[in-house]
Amino acid sequence: MQQLKKWFSSLLVFIVVLVLVGNTKADIKKILLSEEAEWPPYTYEKSGTPSKGLSLALMTEIFSRLKIDMDFKLFPQNRCIEQMREGTRDAMTLISKNKEREKFLEFSEPLVESRGLIYYSSTRKTPFIWDSLSDLKGHRIGIVLGYNYGDDFIKSREKYALKVSEVTTLEQNFEKLIVGRIDIMLANQAEASEFIRRNLEYHEKLKAADKPYLSYFYHIGFSKKSSARVLLPKINEIIQQMKAEGILDKIIAEYLL
Repeated sequence: MQQLKKWFSSLLVFIVVLVLVGNTKADIKKILLSEEAEWPPYTYEKSGTPSKGLSLALMTEIFSRLKIDMDFKLFPQNRCIEQMREGTRDAMTLISKNKEREKFLEFSEPLVESRGLIYYSSTRKTPFIWDSLSDLKGHRIGIVLGYNYGDDFIKSREKYALKVSEVTTLEQNFEKLIVGRIDIMLANQAEASEFIRRNLEYHEKLKAADKPYLSYFYHIGFSKKSSARVLLPKINEIIQQMKAEGILDKIIAEYLL
């Protein structure tokens, strides 16, 4: 009898898997996507449906390949998170992993790398190359109050007594860098790219070191309460296809300088 129960249990699991795989796409005609509002270059509008941005470009490519319509809406970040906890919408388009989020989200393969880069003036005689954060000793470093530069930088700032100058906006640091009041500045690549795109006079005046001081990835995060999470295997296949075709890099390159 015990053996028979195990057999029926295994059969039930097999049937459920078949049903889920069979319904992976057929029953899903529209996907409810949420993203943080006003997050250039990922999103620009304060609310509603985005009309431009890196998030929209990526989701359009992925879900057009799946032939699934998108209901893509912008909300404050905290509301997006709450929607995922409650399962009132299907997925967040770009979100980083952490242990807390893994409790209520299932993540796709990595889509976009978020990199913190060290910027310097193009008038510098030699490229700025660094190996460890100890190499920043002796340089006047610009950062912005309230920005996240990662635990390694926080520890190194104290350990090596780094010469750090704090301002309130990214623009202030770029201006200080150009006129020589600081030697280098730390900035998120996406935010720096957006600033340079809006201020093209800076494009030829600035360079970035290749090595990032901070790096993590954004994924599509599906609510564990959403039936649409069964799309993840197919979405991961598409992400791999986009990487192999060079399409993913091409889309990202339009937004990250």
